[in-house]
Amino acid sequence: MLKYATVTHPEADPPDRRFESIVGNSAALESVLDQVEQVASNRFDLLIEGETGTGKELIAHAIHSQVNAMERAPLN
Repeated sequence: MLKYATVTHPEADPPDRRFESIVGNSAALESVLDQVEQVASNRFDLLIEGETGTGKELIAHAIHSQVNAMERAPLN
């Protein structure tokens, strides 16, 4: 079974994070996280491609977490 580590922010007041296991603050990463939120709100198959070590598994985990959170959210 795979185990995931959560990286904590070293400062006393960590920044507001949408995804706790993904660390970074570049414009490119923010764009990817925006896309994660967009695809999580839709129901379709998704293929994540990229070089080894680029975080594909973290992104897949973030998408699954978003989908699960939306399914648990109460209906208004």
